[in-house]
This record gives sequence, structure tokens and C-alpha cells, in this order.
Amino acid sequence: MVASEEQDLRVRLEALDAASLCDAASRAGVAVGVCDPAINLISAGTKLIGRVHPVVCDIDFLDVFKALSEAREGEALLIEAESGRAVVGELFASEAKRRGLAGIVVDGLVRDVATLRRMDLPVFARGTTPQAGTAQLARGAVRAASIGGAVAVRGDFVIGDEDGVVIIPADKLDAVLPLAEEIQRSEGAILEAIGQGRDLFAHTNLEEHYQKRGEGLPSTLSVAPPPAP
Repeated sequence: MVASEEQDLRVRLEALDAASLCDAASRAGVAVGVCDPAINLISAGTKLIGRVHPVVCDIDFLDVFKALSEAREGEALLIEAESGRAVVGELFASEAKRRGLAGIVVDGLVRDVATLRRMDLPVFARGTTPQAGTAQLARGAVRAASIGGAVAVRGDFVIGDEDGVVIIPADKLDAVLPLAEEIQRSEGAILEAIGQGRDLFAHTNLEEHYQKRGEGLPSTLSVAPPPAP
């Protein structure tokens, strides 16, 4: 993918939230990875958009250190780690920010939270501990990692915000992105209508859908934006 196409994708993703992308994937029949909600945003930076750079470790951060030295601008470190010791702290996060990384997601623990909370680099983790891991185990680079039950493959897209973290296979993004944009435009129009005092249910088929499902008939709940003026 050429640089201009990559930048266009990132600009479009920047305007979308994780919820819209999940809804779009469901509508398109595309399987995406949604990380365990126990993996929370702990930094001031609230929007993560990047290419997956996976790391697998346990309570030893040597491979995290190595991956940090090799990751490219715009990539995000997605780290599969065991709980018990911190594998990312303020030094790692500060260097990631300096190198232009998109963010860090740790299926495990971090430390130096006071600093991380002031950083605009998005950092997600299961929790915190003051105790750092060791730096002795050199496992080597991996193609994929398991992050909160979601498979993160090198080069896939990761999108994270205050709702959580979603991983979208790179070859499925074209199927998901237009639908997510449509969903977000639709919901924006409905929110505007509600703000003007209009009824949410006027934009749905709730009564018909509820009746059909009560009778065991097939039906789908639909929500449509108000007609254009």
C-alpha cells in the first residue's frame, strides 16, 4: 500500500469510533477481534489507530524492549503478557511516543501510571503494579499475539478508544470502513434529531419487530436516520 493510501485510511479511521466499526463488521459478516473489556485505557491519549506490531512475553520485558527498537512509525505494540509484573513503564512509553508509534496495548500489567496518565500516547492495559519484570528471555519476533482473547496479526489494524480495543484484519478493512462511516453518519443525524426534541422510536421499527419476534417470526430491528430536508 502506498503512503497516500495508508494516510487516507488513517484519516477515515480517525473520524470513526470502535463501536461503529464493530457494528459495521457485524453487518458485513466480517469477524473482528474485540479485546477483553478488562483491558482499559489508562493514558490521556484516547484514540489509537495503528498497524499491529505483536509481541509475546510472560513477565519478562526483553522482547518488548526489542520490539520497541524495531517498530515503525504508525505501528502499535500489542503485547501478550502474563499478569504479575509490569512489562511497560514510563521509559518505554516515552520512547514509543518519540518514535512516532501509534500506541501500546498490553494484555498484562504496566507501571508509572502517573506519567502514563499525562501522556497523549494511547496506552491500554489490564492493570498496574510497581514491580517490573525481568529482562532475560529472548524469544524472538512473532507473527501474531493473543490480546484479551483477540488475535492480533502483524500488519492488521488496531483501533482503540474509551469503549475498548478492536482488531480488524487488513484485508477486511475495505468491507468494514464504508459501512462504519454510514452508521456513524446515521447515528449522528438521529442524535441531532433527539437533541431537537424528536422521538428516538420514530426512527425505528420497534413495534413491528417486537410483535414479530413475540410471534416467533423472523425480523431485524432497524434504525434509520430522519429524511434529509
